[in-house]
Amino acid sequence: MSDKNADYYFLRGGGEMGALIRAKDWSKTSLGDPANWPQSLCTMVAVMLDNPFGMYIAWGSEYIQLYNDGYRPILGASKHPQALGISIRETFSEIWDNIIGSIFDDVMVGKAVGFPDLMLPLNRNGFVEECYFDFAYSPIRKDNGEVGGVLVTVIETTDKKRAENQLKESEERFSTLADNMENLAWLANGEGWIYWYNKRWLEYTGLTLEEMQGWGWQKVHHPDHVERIVEMAKKIWSTNETFELTFPLRRHDGEFRWFLTRGHPVTNEEGKIIRWIGTNTDITEHKEAEEQFRQMAERMPQKVWTADELGNRNYFNQVMLDYTGLTFDELKDWGWKKIIHPEDWSKTKQKWEHSINTGEDYEN
Repeated sequence: MSDKNADYYFLRGGGEMGALIRAKDWSKTSLGDPANWPQSLCTMVAVMLDNPFGMYIAWGSEYIQLYNDGYRPILGASKHPQALGISIRETFSEIWDNIIGSIFDDVMVGKAVGFPDLMLPLNRNGFVEECYFDFAYSPIRKDNGEVGGVLVTVIETTDKKRAENQLKESEERFSTLADNMENLAWLANGEGWIYWYNKRWLEYTGLTLEEMQGWGWQKVHHPDHVERIVEMAKKIWSTNETFELTFPLRRHDGEFRWFLTRGHPVTNEEGKIIRWIGTNTDITEHKEAEEQFRQMAERMPQKVWTADELGNRNYFNQVMLDYTGLTFDELKDWGWKKIIHPEDWSKTKQKWEHSINTGEDYEN
């Protein structure tokens, strides 16, 4: 490292790139010795080296490059450290003529520009890959007011853009599939704003996407249920869990039919919910059969109960409630343990779990 370069205030600090810039013999480049650099260049080099964001300077008509630690990873193994002190035309020869050359030429006449998610096909690790960046190009003026170079601030967005593209592709596949399925289906953003419904949903309701977007689904909910569903929805959208709800939805002819709604959250790498995928399955016939069974069970003198596939008891007829003196909430799921004699519980639980796992009849 040159002791002389180490003394310049504008070359102090900067981590790895600061050390490389101080060690470089700039007299062999068109920039010349740092002692003769224009004041505006010195100032911007100092700002660049102390900045945590990716920044580089392309100076003069040859666009000689200086860059900081934040920008170094963007160059990859194929372009760093060779890029330091040479023309950007050489470093990015694969995109200079057809993409970025005109951008730099515009900035050199005083036009600052910015680009979000600009795609550049770069060869930075031995192969060409599509890379995305947020760019800001600003002119650096010399004391006489002329533009001497370009300051570029850049944030790589490749991973974010790839994730967005993958999500878009998966949504397109889901949309194609959902438009050809019997169920009603929808997509919502991370806050629960529904922005897409499949054809079946729109045909069932007779409404347009514009009428149904966001929280427009309230239009087709039964007045007796809509308040309950709205309150539950406010809680659901803030939890990262799959959910199931049942409620009636109005058909285009005014008839209400019962649906089972399932919603599944899609998260990014940080665990933040970015999408919800949902389906609505018509369970009207099932609900009617269930209601007929319960009406029959309520007329029977026997104690009657039902359970789901996991063994959670989900119904007791009134005879059972009267006999135990307990409420449904006290007995539901596995609460019925309360009415089993303690000495019999182990054997009863073992037989019940065996029946759940095998599908064999339960007798005890």
